[in-house]
Amino acid sequence: MPNALMTYSSISAKIKAMKGQLLKESDYYTIASMQSVPEFLAWLRTVPSYTKLFDRIPDTDLHRGEIEKLLPLVLYEDYSRIYTFAGPDQRKFLKVYFKRYEILTIKVFLHMIFDHRDISFDVSLLPPHFMKQASMDLHALARCRSLDEFFETIRGTDYYALLGSLKGKSGTSLFDYELALDIYFFRYLWKLKDKELKSSELKEITKIYGAQIDLLNILWIYRSKRFYQVEISQMYTNLIPIHYRLTVPFIRRLIECESLTEYRELLGRSFYGKALASIESSARDSDSALTEMYNHLMKKLRRSAARKYPYSLAVIDEYLFLREEETSRLTTAMECIRYGLSADEILKYVQST
Repeated sequence: MPNALMTYSSISAKIKAMKGQLLKESDYYTIASMQSVPEFLAWLRTVPSYTKLFDRIPDTDLHRGEIEKLLPLVLYEDYSRIYTFAGPDQRKFLKVYFKRYEILTIKVFLHMIFDHRDISFDVSLLPPHFMKQASMDLHALARCRSLDEFFETIRGTDYYALLGSLKGKSGTSLFDYELALDIYFFRYLWKLKDKELKSSELKEITKIYGAQIDLLNILWIYRSKRFYQVEISQMYTNLIPIHYRLTVPFIRRLIECESLTEYRELLGRSFYGKALASIESSARDSDSALTEMYNHLMKKLRRSAARKYPYSLAVIDEYLFLREEETSRLTTAMECIRYGLSADEILKYVQST
């Protein structure tokens, strides 16, 4: 503990101050009462965490899609501040978070190419540290209007071989590229944590991300059966190939079960069954129960780790998770406002995000 206290005391204090800038539940009640996206944007410009970002953008009407692309920049700015404040040992694992944010940025550019919409992304708004740490020329990537240009820009990076294997396949979609990036990220994280972390930090990060991988696989199998009618062979291909609490034979049973009723019965007997049962009684509907369980457990595990080890990587992980959750909630709220949902409906969607 003395070494951990010395290593993390300053950064823990910094993050405690940053947490004070996160939105409160009462703010979401305020958002839910809004009648239009311009009203939402006008309010967001007054929020301290977002003022700096939106002060750099002309006070004109921003398209919803543009606002959605801008919101994560606050997360990237927070990451850069934490990285600057961190010591050499802390920075080794912070590379994991940057890898995730770089992948999220790549997804933005892929969306722009596949959507064929005239929506630009001003990379100059990204924090200088983000630009410096990136493994590719983000300015060049922002100018890409075709997959050929995209692949030429990422040549020489890990992403080129990863995504290049999909480019020549017939029928490859945006979903295929995004899925490959997600699987790559979790394999990268799982390998790096064992290399860079020790003792309690390794234990807690393994517990958090092991559960996250399990739950994402659970969600994907369910959605494949419920909404997409994906072939069984493809389900295996689409899973993150890491197993924490769920064994390979159990995953096989989930994939090959005959009905959603059988799927839920199997899941109820798993390590996550108790958590699912506690959520189902209050979930908006049966389809949202798994998503709500995922959100609940991700927050619970991180909160528990940060309280148990207040001078560790856990406090950084929890904060970055909460900021990312906030940007997702704001995006959800904005979409609900756009479609004219009632305040109660908006709150339900936001709280389940």
